[in-house]
Amino acid sequence: MLLHTVTLVLSLAAARMGGCESCASSRRKEVERMIDDARSRADSSDLRAAIEKAEAEGMDVLAARQKYAEMCKEERQSPEKAQEMLRWAISTNDGVMLRHVIDEVEKLSPDSLTLRPARKRLQEFQEEIKRRVAKAVRTKDGQKLPSYVERARQMGVPAHELRTAEDAIHQLEELQTFGLDPTS
Repeated sequence: MLLHTVTLVLSLAAARMGGCESCASSRRKEVERMIDDARSRADSSDLRAAIEKAEAEGMDVLAARQKYAEMCKEERQSPEKAQEMLRWAISTNDGVMLRHVIDEVEKLSPDSLTLRPARKRLQEFQEEIKRRVAKAVRTKDGQKLPSYVERARQMGVPAHELRTAEDAIHQLEELQTFGLDPTS
């Protein structure tokens, strides 16, 4: 269907552009071949290049653009891409980022083999941030504690595990309101 639509669009474009039908036919065939090759290989970058070439010739390629958008969406949601995203997120050493990627991959590819090590790594990040939160509570560090608690939330640490820290934040804020040093 896409090829038929592109052929029709290219014919109309050639008629609008004027000029020799033979030249228009050659351009049309070249672009059709490029689009068809890209589609058959499921290569979105080649399809994008073919679309750009067709547009440079003044051709309307709405159907090809729609196919390109569909291919890009499928590429983002493929199991291979999901595993690649998880490996990348693990390598960033950012627990918040890892949590967001895990959430996305669980929706797209719940059987992904990379989910188990990613969850294990996220759990390690969560344990580390909980240690930092606990230390900030012990040392009454009113500067670091709120940001640690926020990162812990973003990493998916359950709210009930952060209640003590949140209470400590409120106490530290009250002491500061009265001009008292919370560390004394």
